[in-house]
Amino acid sequence: MTKRLVAALAVTVALASCTSSFKRPTLPRVDFSKLQPRIDLSKLRLPRSRKPEPLRPVAPRPLTPMERRGVEAGVRAAYEEPDTVRFHRFKSGITDKGTLAVCGLVNTELPDGSSTNLRLFRGEGQLRMDGGVDFVVGEIAGANSDSLDVFAACRDLGLV
Repeated sequence: MTKRLVAALAVTVALASCTSSFKRPTLPRVDFSKLQPRIDLSKLRLPRSRKPEPLRPVAPRPLTPMERRGVEAGVRAAYEEPDTVRFHRFKSGITDKGTLAVCGLVNTELPDGSSTNLRLFRGEGQLRMDGGVDFVVGEIAGANSDSLDVFAACRDLGLV
């Protein structure tokens, strides 16, 4: 057994000391920077992006109680559980198209009695002859728009 071990060790040492004329092939180098297309990301339209509508400052105007009820009804309609919606501060004005633009804060009451964080909303409504308003919510921060986008729109309208 030891003779075999010594013989295997001698063969291993002999083979390890041999040099070979075999050269490993070198792999070609590829410069991928020349193969990649140049894409201007500033012109790329993502599926969720939309062309922002130009907003002009409105003529400030307080809401009448009937208009406020119309705005509240429009905002409640945007929520799954309209009875839980709580309203806070509103600011409104008349646009150059003659519609009523409103920005305001809203939150909802949870089943345990606590409330969610305040969310900024923005929308427009057509004034009716009876003194009410047909209000449609355009954006609610954190729901269908980013908070900063809604704030920027309200700022551009002069309602912040």
